[in-house]
Amino acid sequence: MRNANEIARDLLSAALTVARRAAGNYIAQRHLQVDAEALDQSVVSHCKAQLPKSLRAAAKLSDIGLVDWAEPEFRADMTLAGIQAAQDVAHT
Repeated sequence: MRNANEIARDLLSAALTVARRAAGNYIAQRHLQVDAEALDQSVVSHCKAQLPKSLRAAAKLSDIGLVDWAEPEFRADMTLAGIQAAQDVAHT
């Protein structure tokens, strides 16, 4: 059985994966220039800020029987976090 730290680490890893992909797509589609280290720091910051809110929203969905909506909600929140991170550091 996994402990709380392992679960938290896995959730943050999943959040970062989704957010980094979204940030990369946002940057590529708009032909923007970014500093890779600044982008990664921004993604981590946005994910850490958004993750508690996203998990609460997913839990509420599960509590009311909308379990199938919890993961898409999480992915949407982390996608937005990645886009916001890219916007923070992007140069045209």
